[in-house]
Amino acid sequence: MENDNNKDKQVIRSFFLSNWALNNKNTVYLIFLAIISFGTFSYVTLPKELYPDINMPTVMVQTM
Repeated sequence: MENDNNKDKQVIRSFFLSNWALNNKNTVYLIFLAIISFGTFSYVTLPKELYPDINMPTVMVQTM
């Protein structure tokens, strides 16, 4: 009889954040979209450095 009681009891473990995300899918999509849009905006508005001058060494060989 004691074994039957142990089999009937199930331990239900849940992680709050996972359960919340599964129950609120639209909110998660909106948060994801906001993060992507803010990241794109930040990347576009970063100050850009001018291209540095690169001097390529050249050699001129002249024969007669």
